[in-house]
Amino acid sequence: MAIRIFSGILIALTSFLGIRHGWQSLTMSPAQAHAALGLDFSRGALISLGVFSLLSAVLVLLPQTFLAANLITGCSIFYIAALQSTQRNVRGALIEIPFLLLPLVLLFLGHPFKK
Repeated sequence: MAIRIFSGILIALTSFLGIRHGWQSLTMSPAQAHAALGLDFSRGALISLGVFSLLSAVLVLLPQTFLAANLITGCSIFYIAALQSTQRNVRGALIEIPFLLLPLVLLFLGHPFKK
């Protein structure tokens, strides 16, 4: 029972962070992304990253799409960390590690409403 509650809290946190990150990506200019992340994103890359983030934030709520949502989230975070490491931004890449662990922990715990 406690694992289901903890999993539900983590799902709510993941969904909140995904929606926040997705919305920021959609409304951010490439210059703001360069200042915030130290990465040179095009406008199209920012929009696609935002759409994937919003999509995974919604899909993680459903038990049927739980695995796909966590895979999308993990790949997006890994992509950002890899880009930061190619720019020699080790600190930025290390900051992404806890966010990369979140979908892995969720996959281990499972969806609380799955039978």
